[in-house]
Amino acid sequence: MRRMFERYLAEVTPHKKGADQERYVLRGFARSRLAEYCPGGLTPAAIREWRDQRLREVAPATVNRGLAVLSHVIEHARREWGIDLPMNPVASVSRPKNARGRTRRLVGDEETWLLAACAGGRAPYLRDLVLIALETAMRRSELLSLCWEDIDLERATARLRDSKNGEPRTVPLSLRARERLRQMRPVAGVGPVWPDATGTGVLQAFRRAINRAGLKDLRFHDLRHEAASPLVRKGAKRYGSRKCDRTPGSAHARALYPPRCKQTRTQTRQLATATFGPFTATTTPTGKLSIEAPSMNLSIPDLSKHPFEYLNNIVTRHPEFLDALKWAGWV
Repeated sequence: MRRMFERYLAEVTPHKKGADQERYVLRGFARSRLAEYCPGGLTPAAIREWRDQRLREVAPATVNRGLAVLSHVIEHARREWGIDLPMNPVASVSRPKNARGRTRRLVGDEETWLLAACAGGRAPYLRDLVLIALETAMRRSELLSLCWEDIDLERATARLRDSKNGEPRTVPLSLRARERLRQMRPVAGVGPVWPDATGTGVLQAFRRAINRAGLKDLRFHDLRHEAASPLVRKGAKRYGSRKCDRTPGSAHARALYPPRCKQTRTQTRQLATATFGPFTATTTPTGKLSIEAPSMNLSIPDLSKHPFEYLNNIVTRHPEFLDALKWAGWV
């Protein structure tokens, strides 16, 4: 098995997005007792023993990721390397139940303390990186792959060419994010936004920063919770949809959608229009909500097709937008 792990590490892992994390997992397998087995002699019982031992050391989610990697290594060997195995022994091993999703949020002055600590460390880029993460809910890998050519400050968007699921997506930029990016932008306006940052380097610098700030149980990924907070604090409803898995929610994968229920359809049987500051909101008999703001060059013909963070950023800058959502029954 050790040779199989090493071959997979050399031939397959480098082509994956999560290569760094998978290298760590595979090197752990290469040091474990499982590496001493021959491929045909690896049994479900041996894997269960490894699982139980790991559960005493790490979280269930970490164990499940390890089992997934092990399973894929064996399947790849069977299909691509001609290793004759009657079955994948991982398939006969039950997976531990993952713990509940993290809900860590910055409270009180923690954001101020965090940004101050980020500014005082050895990584000069960290404060800006954390600030943009707080404002956009972008993942660490997405932030590090962001280039100036993909940022449109006039339209307040950032284009991610390669997101976690492999598809490009557009992220709205809040006023705070635009102002900071405008200050950071080099004269040439090309190349990576953070050319000196690496994934491992960011995590190490972030850990040092939270220690300086005295913050407990905070991870970089937790910053994604903050971008959804203005609407959530004001009572916005969230409705799950597989088509919007790229927006933050209970597991960073929810969007704000109008409730498709009898009560809402009754409330919107007739075409209705109302004005809230610069926003003119219109509801249709089918429950669709559109909002126009000519003075802001804003036109949203159907809010259900826009991700949660986009609407959230508008509320952050214009509280009247929330009044329109309340009027339409979205909040």
